Amino acid sequence: MTVSTATAGVVSTEGPDIILKTDGGFGARTADGQFSFDVTGRLNLDTSYSNGVLNNATQNKSRTDTYIRRGYFGVTGTAYKDWYFEAVMNGTGDQGDGAHFEWDTFYLKYTGWNLADITLGRAVRPFGLEQSTSSGAISTIERAAIWDLTNAGDTESSQQFELSNGNKNMSWGVSIYDNGNTSPSKNSRYGYDGRFTYAPIAEKTEVLHLGVSLDDANINTSSLSAKSTLGAKKSDGVVFATGNFDSDRSGVLEAAYMNGPFSIQSEYLRRNLGSADAKTVDAKVSSYYVMGTYTLTGESRGYKAKAGKFTNISPVNSYGAWELVARYQHVTGDQGISKEANIYLLGINWYANKNVKAMFNIQDITTDNIAKPGMDETGKSAAFRLQYNF
Repeated sequence: MTVSTATAGVVSTEGPDIILKTDGGFGARTADGQFSFDVTGRLNLDTSYSNGVLNNATQNKSRTDTYIRRGYFGVTGTAYKDWYFEAVMNGTGDQGDGAHFEWDTFYLKYTGWNLADITLGRAVRPFGLEQSTSSGAISTIERAAIWDLTNAGDTESSQQFELSNGNKNMSWGVSIYDNGNTSPSKNSRYGYDGRFTYAPIAEKTEVLHLGVSLDDANINTSSLSAKSTLGAKKSDGVVFATGNFDSDRSGVLEAAYMNGPFSIQSEYLRRNLGSADAKTVDAKVSSYYVMGTYTLTGESRGYKAKAGKFTNISPVNSYGAWELVARYQHVTGDQGISKEANIYLLGINWYANKNVKAMFNIQDITTDNIAKPGMDETGKSAAFRLQYNF
């Protein structure tokens, strides 16, 4: 038998040795930790179904859609140890007008100051537990309705300057951001938000997490709506408040407890919208959810106290990890008339490995004072997701 071999040229560097990472993705770092570079990405392929009150705007027609929910691709890394960068684009076919790419994340962070990290650019703003948790690490296909019902924490149309820090038991962050709001007499306005979390228990298999977030969008007169798809992304959605407003303030209280394979978390949102003209009534929107999870295969959810957020489950068995999920949500919108919705969710997730995840959710929805006469006040939805992270 003849063995053929090929010899590559010599690879050398001007600086320290380079260590390559190929476990579930690709990256490189210098042995002295001064520089690093990682290719990152996420692909979410979704199929969703919705009916009833979720589609009142299209005469209660049921909808079934298969689409790319997210198609992230980007790079992250460090330079001279204290500078961190992240640039991620999102390719999506979720807008109904064809697939396109747009910047999802683009920022630079300096971590060499002991008092606080300094971030400039488009990044997740410090607001709320589930909003701060990566979409690849949440336990349901869609985040709770509270994140539709407020613009606080939205990163799609704003840049920010943020100061943040944390340790093994707490985290804090404050930011000033461009909210993109303009008027004939003024340029873009700047909003303010902040978050503080405390974890008196922050062990690998047990966590007690508490937090509070506040946001003032500091708007000029602007046309705004508090609308939610109630966890059914492709549905028509439900409007709980709308009109012209000149103030927009939101607050969230958050709590979570994890013990081994069991976890429970809850958040409460209050958003106050101040009327800007005689045609619009002041609006108050409130919502809360309670979510419980249980990992049948025994793994615990990951948690980072320094950032005040949960991370993905890492399977310990070759057949992966199985997680059960249940969530209840309540939404109230008060703008002259009170509108209410109750959403019940059951789900199951399979973590095939640390990169591949499959999810299935079903929901039952009841409402009050939302549907027009003769239209359905109830609805159902179902969704399936196949996710690949690297």
